Formats: sequence, structure tokens, C-alpha cells
Amino acid sequence: MEYDLPLSENIYLISGMFNNFIINQENAKELFPKIFQFYSIKEYQNPVLEFCEALLEKDLIAIKKIKAYQKMILTNAKLEYKRVKSWKANNVIDEAEKDEDTYYDEIAPVEDMLTFLNIIYKYPKNKDSETLLSKIKALDIPELNVELLRLNFVTNATTNTEIKKALQNKETAFLTLQLLANKNMSYKIEKRQYSKCSIT
Repeated sequence: MEYDLPLSENIYLISGMFNNFIINQENAKELFPKIFQFYSIKEYQNPVLEFCEALLEKDLIAIKKIKAYQKMILTNAKLEYKRVKSWKANNVIDEAEKDEDTYYDEIAPVEDMLTFLNIIYKYPKNKDSETLLSKIKALDIPELNVELLRLNFVTNATTNTEIKKALQNKETAFLTLQLLANKNMSYKIEKRQYSKCSIT
């Protein structure tokens, strides 16, 4: 790649190359952190981040390996937040037209934001990342709410108040029960006991 970087108008060709890396993670992890030298190239930005996310999820690379890119990743995450915020402002359905299962005119474009979230949660917490996470949470987009809930459980950062709220919300109640079960946690709410839940 350093000698003859593949470029194509077809984004799926580059995504396909990175999918092969993800399939062969044990060997492909050796590409880090050098693979980030291509991050500034538009066609490579999302594939590099998704590849990074996949390896971090499996603990195949240490977060310190990409420490030098933390500021750049956070800056791009802030830009993505602005895009999603702008999308939401232009796509909220009028209250009179909204039914109980419909919130927006179209599906929220949060796929890239989800990738950023999974990487940011691996970094040590700091003021900048905490501020961004608060802003993302304030967007109150169901898909982002679910992922934030999952990440808080995975990182043991969830609170009783958040669990209670998630159990009372029909969008997140089932996931919350699953996460409680996976963590082998107990939680008591309104005289009902959620304890070592068995989800079938």
C-alpha cells in the first residue's frame, strides 16, 4: 500500500480490501499503527476506522498504539456529530404526524458516529471526549441511545439511574435485560426483580 495505494471511485473495492483484513485479524493487526497514514485520504477514512474498531473490540491492539491519532479521531468525531445534529434538525417529524414508533422522516445516518463511539470509549476519559459524549447523548436518537447504553455496560460506566431509565423505555428495555444478564447483574425496580436474567 505504501508503494502503490489502491484508489477507486467504487468505495466497495476499498471496503472489500479492509474486510479481508478484518477476517484475518491476527495477521492484519500488524498493520497498526502505520495504516493510519492513509486516514487523511477520503476513501480510506471509514475503512481505517472500522478496521481499528474491529481490532479494539477483540483487544488485538492496545489503544496506546493509536494514541498519536487520538486528537485527529476526536476532531473528526466532532464533525460527524455536527452532521448528525444537522440531519436531525432537518428530519424531525411534526408532532401531529408522529406515531409512537416513528421519530424521523428517514433512518438516522449514524453508522459513522457509531464507529467513532466505539473507538472513543476505548480511550481514557478526558474533558473533550466527555463533552462530546454528552452532546451525542443529548441528540436522543434511538440508535445512538442503544449503543451508548451498551458501551456503558461494557465499560462498567452505567449508573442505577441510567438502568432504571433504560428499563422503562420500550426501545431499550429488552437490551437492558440482556446486558444485565450478560453481566450477571441484579437490579431491583418498582418491586420487580431483574436478577441473573435468562433471555431465550
